[in-house]
Amino acid sequence: MTDHLADYNRKDAKERFVFLRNSLLNADFNFQPSGWRYAGDVQDLKRGPVRTQICNEEIVLFKTATGDIVATQGRCPHMNAPLWQGKVVENSIQCPMHGRRFNGRNGACQSHGSDNVRCFPTRVLGTHIFIAADANSAPVFPYFDEAPHTAFAYGRAIYDVVNVPWYLVLANGFDVSHFPYIHGREVLGDSGPLFKGHNRIDIQYALRNTSQLVTDRLLRRLAGDKVQLNYRVFNGNTVLPMTIVKDKASYIWIDVQPVDQRRTRVTMIPVMRVDRQPMWHRYLNGVSLALRSVFIKHFFTAELPYIENIELRPTMLSHNDLPMMEFLHWLKQQNPAVVEAKGNTKLIPLQAEMAQ
Repeated sequence: MTDHLADYNRKDAKERFVFLRNSLLNADFNFQPSGWRYAGDVQDLKRGPVRTQICNEEIVLFKTATGDIVATQGRCPHMNAPLWQGKVVENSIQCPMHGRRFNGRNGACQSHGSDNVRCFPTRVLGTHIFIAADANSAPVFPYFDEAPHTAFAYGRAIYDVVNVPWYLVLANGFDVSHFPYIHGREVLGDSGPLFKGHNRIDIQYALRNTSQLVTDRLLRRLAGDKVQLNYRVFNGNTVLPMTIVKDKASYIWIDVQPVDQRRTRVTMIPVMRVDRQPMWHRYLNGVSLALRSVFIKHFFTAELPYIENIELRPTMLSHNDLPMMEFLHWLKQQNPAVVEAKGNTKLIPLQAEMAQ
């Protein structure tokens, strides 16, 4: 296999490997990253408030009379009644038990003199709702470098719960060595580099499609075997991969949420750029997004039997695991208990960090 440590010279690679391995020996990933979480579809709110759960906290989602999508804590501070069983009154949610009303914009109790409820920032992409896990401060919303969010169309969400720790689901894209064996993607020598920022980490690969899956054989016949993969992780829970085949870019929005220490809920949304399409082509977007969903399912499900119950074993890692080790070291620092709110979104090459 080609040596993919283009960001290191030999001496740096050895020193960095020892540093990262020692860093991971005592790594604690038993935390919930404070990023933006997938919460549901706007269509789910047609019948009224709905319950969702973010970072083990119950949250009520509802649509106000003015059309805003808002999220507050899920239970009334008065006697812990479930607010999702209440009703929307103008821009407020009314408790089903005693009628207390809470403003969806600021959480203020508008009757009966009660404590306020916490409100969570929300964003809507297409029909998909996202909630910031931290009610007090929302991190940078994930984005594609190539164009603003409005330049894309978003397909239906695909859900699955996998028996893999959440941090290893995210680390999958940095695990260079598994691509040929699991996905039928030969990693070419001009892969890299790795970029790191306060709330984002990226890596780039040049790949050759050698898979014998029906969908991959069809892709190879239509567009050739060369693939460029840009793998981006935001805030420790959102992955925005972009693949380029024959100058055509394809995107996915992946939301990763811990269920417990061993299981992870994965939500995948096919994404396509539409701002530069001819008008007639936009009528085919639904079909195109549906086809992308099929490719995503095949690619993802092909891996599941082989990664179930995998574990991080730092003492068994090798130099080929350096990109994954870099990612896990970065992810460890996304723990809300220790992270500094630097507000810095600038990406720096790995070489620059090693020189600091």
